[in-house]
Amino acid sequence: MAILWVVIIVILNVISKYLADRYLNNNALIKARIVATVTVLIQCVFIYFLIKSIIPYVVDFLNIFYHH
Repeated sequence: MAILWVVIIVILNVISKYLADRYLNNNALIKARIVATVTVLIQCVFIYFLIKSIIPYVVDFLNIFYHH
């Protein structure tokens, strides 16, 4: 599941860069800023889900060191 979140974040980043560059080339600075802001907020949510899916593995890994 973690790999899926990473792939989604990368795809969203590529789409965001494409849209922002397109708006900047058309001199639509406000639209480019809105696109960048919205995609950063969405990426924060996706990063939350990425960390949420990784944490159980990290806890299990750290338990190995604690019990030995």
